[in-house]
Order: sequence, then C-alpha cells, then structure tokens
Amino acid sequence: MRKKFWLSFLILLTFIMWLNFWPSILASSSIGQLQETTGTPAAQAQEQKTPLEVFIDSLDQALSKLGNKKLAVLAFESLEGTGLEREAAVASEKLVQALVNPGRFEIVDRAFLNIKSAGELNVEVASRWINTLGLGAIIAGNVARGSGNEVEVNLRVINLKTLSIMLTGQLKMRPLNIAISPPGGQGGQATQAVPVQGGATSVTASPVYDQLQQKIAAIQASRMEAQSKEKLIMETLGEAFKATPKTKYSYAYFPCGMAPAVCQQFGLQDGFYKILFEDELVLTVSKQGRILECYYLGKNHPQRVDLRPEEILEKRTGK
Repeated sequence: MRKKFWLSFLILLTFIMWLNFWPSILASSSIGQLQETTGTPAAQAQEQKTPLEVFIDSLDQALSKLGNKKLAVLAFESLEGTGLEREAAVASEKLVQALVNPGRFEIVDRAFLNIKSAGELNVEVASRWINTLGLGAIIAGNVARGSGNEVEVNLRVINLKTLSIMLTGQLKMRPLNIAISPPGGQGGQATQAVPVQGGATSVTASPVYDQLQQKIAAIQASRMEAQSKEKLIMETLGEAFKATPKTKYSYAYFPCGMAPAVCQQFGLQDGFYKILFEDELVLTVSKQGRILECYYLGKNHPQRVDLRPEEILEKRTGK
C-alpha cells in the first residue's frame, strides 16, 4: 500500500514537472523564432521608428557632416494653385514643430528670411542668411495631389554655402477640411498629418493640440491683412486655452525693445504676444501663433510652473 502511494506520488510529480517544463520549452522556441524574424535590438528599434523620425535622423546626420545644425523651413508652395494652400501652410508648420520638439536642431523662424518662396533664393540672399542669421541650410517644399486621397509634400534640404541639395524627402498627408471661423465658432474637422513616405503618424501626440495648430496655420494662409491675422490667432488661442467658457483672458503685444531677453532667448526680431488668463495661466506666443512658453505664475503660483501646452489643452478640453 505504501509502495503504491509513493508510486502514484512519483507519477503525479513527474506529470506536474512535465506540464511546467513544456511551456518553457515552447516559450524558448517562440523567442528563438521571434529573434530570427526581427533581428537585433537595434534593427527592431529602427523598424519601430515612424518614417518622419527616420527623415529627421537623416537630416541630423547630413547637418552634422555640414557642421551647422541651424536651419529654417521656408513656407511650402502649392503646385495646385489655391487648392492646396492650406495643406502647404499646415505641412510646413508641422515640420517646424517636428524639428523643434526633439531639440536636435536650432530653428530660425521663417519670418526673418524676408522672402516669399524658394524661387527668390540666390547667392546674395544665401550669403546674407549665413552672415546675419548663422544658417547652414534651409528646407524648401511644395505640395501636390498624389494618388487616392493623399497630398504629397516634397522636400529639399539646401546647403546655403553651395546652394546644392543635400537631402530630399517626401511626406504624405490627407487633404484638410478646415473652416476659418471666429474664435469660439465651429471649424471643420482637420485630419492629422504629416508622416514621411506614407504612414499615418501625427507630429504631436495630442489630437486637440494638433487640430488647433492646423487651424492657426489655415489662418496664416488666409488673405487677411497681417494685424487681422494676429488678432484672430491670439483670440483663437485664448478661446482654446480657457479653463471654462467663463474664464476671462487678455493679450498684449511686446516689441523686442521692451523685452530683449525674451526675443534673444527665442530668436525673435519682431516681438511677441503674452496671453494672460484669470486663473494665472500665461502663454508666450510668436506673431505667427507659435506657442513659445506655457506656464502658471501669479498670486496663487508664486513660483513659475512650466507646462507643455499639449497637456494642459487636453486637460481643459476634457473638462
């Protein structure tokens, strides 16, 4: 009886060990197959990068060889006349955002370039940019209708010393449907952009912030006079960042003579705006609508608290 018990026990123990052993064998086999198909960790990381990130890496390498990572992005041109002007404006603005965010490049605002298109670029203009702005390269681009429901954005990275093309790339985005409406009004829904060579990756991780930037780019591309554009942009930002519908805000323009430190910090030559909210949120904004700073400061916030505009906009929109 005792022998029978131990025999049964050994059989049961062997069975349990067998159950525990085979999953580990299967797991090891699966891992081996996965490693064979995906390759090295470095290769896996490269495969996981978005096409836009791959383009930025290539740009980083090209500018490193040049020895100058200071560049500017020209306003993109529409090859379809007025039909794709908004897409051109959004594509160039979103590329600027993508280049600024990693902090790998020094980006000069295109407002300081004083040209309307890449067609005006010549040796004299390039020399002036090199000597006065310290630029090493510029990115020019155009948009055209592609296959299906896509818009192609063609890029050229130009070495300003030689005026030769250092790098090319193609981005793709869907057509926009943005209505320029008064602040607080309902604009059309905008699709996210701008991935390189297909894909569908937005530059920012916040759809709400993404759509706000597209709306500002559409205002910039409109035919309003400059002061009207600035007013509409500031009011659009003010309405977007209000904590509640009843939150009050005001905005004011500061020329560089009044705040030279801020202009120097952000490379501004034409001043900036401050948008002040009654809950002590402060936005520093370029005349073109680019958010330079987002922070709390005031009676209830004696110590400045810096925030990412995308995060606070998501929180306020969710309320």
